[in-house]
Amino acid sequence: MDLKQVEALIKLLGDYDVNEFQFKDKSTEMKLRFGTDATVMVAAPQPVQVAAAVAAPSASAPAAEPADASDGLVVIEAPMVGTFYSSPNPDSPPFVAAGQRVTKGTVLCIVEAMKLMNEIECDADGVVTKVLVENAATVEYDQALFVIEPA
Repeated sequence: MDLKQVEALIKLLGDYDVNEFQFKDKSTEMKLRFGTDATVMVAAPQPVQVAAAVAAPSASAPAAEPADASDGLVVIEAPMVGTFYSSPNPDSPPFVAAGQRVTKGTVLCIVEAMKLMNEIECDADGVVTKVLVENAATVEYDQALFVIEPA
């Protein structure tokens, strides 16, 4: 795709009030997100790997119990399936830890999906009471990641 095609696509998506668009073919991968934190990412295609078998979740690791919405806590959920990363790279400290004060827009973690790194931001001001996922774990769509006690 050349720049004129991308510009035409952005205009067309804007005309239809599309908030997010993702496209992939043999030579191009593109994700467009519109709004206050609009981003455009274009990446080279990655080889597809097919797993021989899907591993079942470990029976020894109990699932973390998400907070009940009636206790007034805010639960931050995964917006997509991917790999959870608590820090920007293996040598860095985690973005946040339990007991840490956060504000709306604070980056809490990264969820990698299709080789794209997606920063997950906090939806409310408050204190992180629980981190429910371990670093490098696979997360599912709408899986609870963090519990925030609003300030």
